[in-house]
Amino acid sequence: MSKSIIILSLNDKMGGAEQYLKMVANYYLHKGYSIDVFFLTKSSGKLWDDISDQVNLYFTGAVSEKNGFLKLISNIVKNKGSYHYGFTSHIYLNTLLSLLRKLNLIHIQNLIARDSHSYYLADKGLKLKVYDFLIKMGYSGVDLLISQTTEMKNQMIKHNQKIFRKVKIEVIPNPVDFSAVSIDNNLTFERKTIVSAGRLIKIKGFDILIKAFSQLETKDYNLIILGEGDERVNLEKLIRELNLENRVFLPGFTKDVYSYFHHASICVVSSIKEGFPNVLLQMMSQNNNVVTTLCAGDIDQIKGLVFAQSNDVDSLTKALSYKIININLSNEKVFEKELKKRQIDNFIRNVDLIVKST
Repeated sequence: MSKSIIILSLNDKMGGAEQYLKMVANYYLHKGYSIDVFFLTKSSGKLWDDISDQVNLYFTGAVSEKNGFLKLISNIVKNKGSYHYGFTSHIYLNTLLSLLRKLNLIHIQNLIARDSHSYYLADKGLKLKVYDFLIKMGYSGVDLLISQTTEMKNQMIKHNQKIFRKVKIEVIPNPVDFSAVSIDNNLTFERKTIVSAGRLIKIKGFDILIKAFSQLETKDYNLIILGEGDERVNLEKLIRELNLENRVFLPGFTKDVYSYFHHASICVVSSIKEGFPNVLLQMMSQNNNVVTTLCAGDIDQIKGLVFAQSNDVDSLTKALSYKIININLSNEKVFEKELKKRQIDNFIRNVDLIVKST
C-alpha cells in the first residue's frame, strides 16, 4: 500500500471541520504522504492556498453542496486511488465514502470518519430522520468513528447499537496545531474589546451575545464579532435597536482570527449548540480570559474557562461581568496543559493505536 491519504471536504472555507481536515493533511504531508483532497463544491475559499502546490485538490465546480455529489463521485472513481487512510468529517461525506468503499469503487485500508454535529440532540423531525437513515446506511463501512465528546458518543451508540457492536467509536478531543500561527502586532483596538468569531448563523448565538453585552454595567468595552453569514441583516438591525452602532462591530470574515483573539481583552463563545467549538481552543491559545456557553459536552471539564448557560442572555451577562471584574486572573498554565493534550501529533497517535487494536 502506497503512503497516500484521501480526504473528503464539503468546501475549502474556514469552517471547524474543514480546518480539522487540513490539520490532518498537514501532518501526513510532513510525514511524506501523498494527499488527495476532494471537495463537494467549487473553490470558494482560501483555506488550502498555502499548501495547494503540495497536495492534489479536486473541486466539482458545483455552486451548492446538493449539486456536487455526482461530480464528486465521478472525480473519486476516475482517480482510481488506493489509500492507506481516508478521512472525512461530515455525515454526507462519511456515508458517501463508506458506500463507495463497500462497493469496491475505491480502496481504503483504514476509513476514519468524524462527526462534527450532535444529530440526536440538536435535530428533530424530517432532518433527524434523514441523518438517522444516512448513519444506518453508511456508517457500517467505517473503521473508526471519532466523536468529539462523550455526550455525542453515547447518543450515537444509544440510537445505533447494532452498528457499533462492529464499528469502533471513540472520543478523541478536537486536535490543535498552532505551529504556523503568526500574530499581527500592528492590530490595535481603540478601546477595551470583547471578541467573538464564527459564521453569522442562528446557532452561534450572536444575538444573545449582543443582548448580553448591552446589559453590562460598564460601558468601557467594545464588541467585535468576526465572520459572515445569513444572520448579518438581523444582527445589524438588533445593534441599531439597542443603540450600539458605536460599540458593536461586524467587520466580516478574516483569516487572521488569532491576532484578534491575542489582542482582545476577553474572548467569547456564545453558541447555542455545537459538536465542539474549535474556535474555543483557538481563543485559549491566545488569551487567558475566555468566556463560553455550555454549548457542547465536556466543555465543563476544561479548567480556567468562565461558563454561561446556552441561549440565556442573563447568564451570559453575568459571566462577562465576572470576567471583567477578574480580568487579571491568569489561566495561562491551565490552558497550556489542556492544549498540549490536544496537539495534532497526539490526535493521530490515538487514531493509529485504535485502528491497530481493531
